Amino acid sequence: MGCTSYLDAGRISEAVELLERVVADQERLLGGEHPHTLTARANLAASYLHAGRIAEAAELLERVVADQERLLGSEHPSTLTARARLAHVRHAGGS
Repeated sequence: MGCTSYLDAGRISEAVELLERVVADQERLLGGEHPHTLTARANLAASYLHAGRIAEAAELLERVVADQERLLGSEHPSTLTARARLAHVRHAGGS
């Protein structure tokens, strides 16, 4: 069962745990600046949001946006998507 399936089934804590392992593995195997690692972090932030862990989601997405801007540029589609996700998280958190 994939992370999205866990979220869809309401198994949020399992999705978070799985994505935390994915991020750790991606960082170890590919490095912290690899595009797949950045995507995994963004997905983990989304699962944090589903779990009500808004501050953690915002903090993680802020790092993702900063890394993507530095590595891919401020107008890259992945950077724009991450920035939109960050805006959504900030709105959800009331900030």
